[in-house]
Amino acid sequence: MSINHEDILKLLDALKTEHKGADFSMKGFEMMAEELEGINGKYLYELYRGTSKHPHEEKLNTIAKAIRYSSFREFVESQKLGEDPVLKSIEGEYYCYIRMHLEEGKVLRSPVRIFPNKGRMSYFLKGGRLEYTGEVTIANGCLFVLMRSNDGTKSFYHVYRIGSMESPEVLQGIFSGISSDSNPIGGRAVLVRKNESFDSLTKTKMDLQSLSESILDVEKRIAGYFRNKSENNITIKAPYTFGPEDL
Repeated sequence: MSINHEDILKLLDALKTEHKGADFSMKGFEMMAEELEGINGKYLYELYRGTSKHPHEEKLNTIAKAIRYSSFREFVESQKLGEDPVLKSIEGEYYCYIRMHLEEGKVLRSPVRIFPNKGRMSYFLKGGRLEYTGEVTIANGCLFVLMRSNDGTKSFYHVYRIGSMESPEVLQGIFSGISSDSNPIGGRAVLVRKNESFDSLTKTKMDLQSLSESILDVEKRIAGYFRNKSENNITIKAPYTFGPEDL
């Protein structure tokens, strides 16, 4: 990857924003470097001035991680996104909640990461057996995601209402796909933003009673939201003849 000085300046500007009171003085760079392992204020100053002839990408990765990007490459890609501020604002980590197609109330909670990738916004969901990836697009106040599993066997389509809200905490949506026994299913989906690293998020299956007793107010509300199966889950009647008799 070729390293552009303009991208470095954008990175340093983002780092400065994270440190209130810092500026592009030597003292300011020393302040910014305090939490950067293996990097000092002098190195940041040289990056800023462009006097560091061969910037080390690993050190740029360290700076990018300090402002919640996985790498310098990802930071650069994030700058290539379109001008839509709503789409840009959804970058981050989330939990996705859906109600399972069971009479007893069971809710799946899966880690989700939304991040810039090659000028687009990618959606990654970590399931139990499978992982899913897709691209997020926006139109008419809604986010659209077609996710495909890493083994190519399953796909899910999610649509979330966002309107013109930037950096939403909670998104309500609809999912559609197929069940583990290959029947079409659909229902409600909820995305809840988390201010935690993606690696710290865990997939779990929760019953509605446990959700209603959660210490998190949002999960208590999710328990009520998913309470009634008829309001949350859609499936078809079992087909036998594939004729009118099935209906």
